[in-house]
Amino acid sequence: MEELLSLEKEEVSGVIPVFLSDSISEYRVSKRKRSTLAGDYWEQLRSSINVAEVEDLISHETATRLRIR
Repeated sequence: MEELLSLEKEEVSGVIPVFLSDSISEYRVSKRKRSTLAGDYWEQLRSSINVAEVEDLISHETATRLRIR
């Protein structure tokens, strides 16, 4: 769980787009609060990852690594 919630190196270096960083943050908060909406935030995060990858805002490798985490 802590691995998932830790800062991504791409976030620190500013490589990922703001909308994806926001989705990651919202998902983290929902997991920490044990929200019943965590599944919804996970789907939003997956969607944001997909959009960022399709729009070439992140690499395929970064997208895959985020999905696995």
